[in-house]
Amino acid sequence: MTTCRSCRERPAIRRGLSTRLCGECLDARRPKYVKPERATPAYKLTRAVSRHGATRPNMDIARGLHRSEALRQSARDEACVACGVRDGTVVWCHANEAELGKGKSLKCHDLLGNYLCAVHHFWYDASGASREEKRAFFRECYPKTMVRVAEKLAHGELRL
Repeated sequence: MTTCRSCRERPAIRRGLSTRLCGECLDARRPKYVKPERATPAYKLTRAVSRHGATRPNMDIARGLHRSEALRQSARDEACVACGVRDGTVVWCHANEAELGKGKSLKCHDLLGNYLCAVHHFWYDASGASREEKRAFFRECYPKTMVRVAEKLAHGELRL
């Protein structure tokens, strides 16, 4: 067994062909990483903690988009505005029109949506129907959804 080249006491760790240092001597020679300090942004639009543990700007707010978890969750006990089914698959379906703020991997404003069941949500998002058909469908369902949202707001069941 070989000993450390630096302290000549502990057994050496072989990493590569020429490294014959013990763990402590190897750590002592390794440069310490010091995290550079960042200047705080001028705006206060930050999430408390992101997935990776660092604060960062909430880009949805910076773009002027409104996000409401309560509004999206309010679809749980609702019936589909298109067919009236109440089978537990009803979700908040965001508008898919570029004019309303939809972009690549970007949902539009949360207020622009409908209570739709899984069948109608799939039809609106992924079917081969024309854009005009989908636009007409969305605009037909939207007033019905907004009436339900207004009723929930009036009764205090929903807070945006």
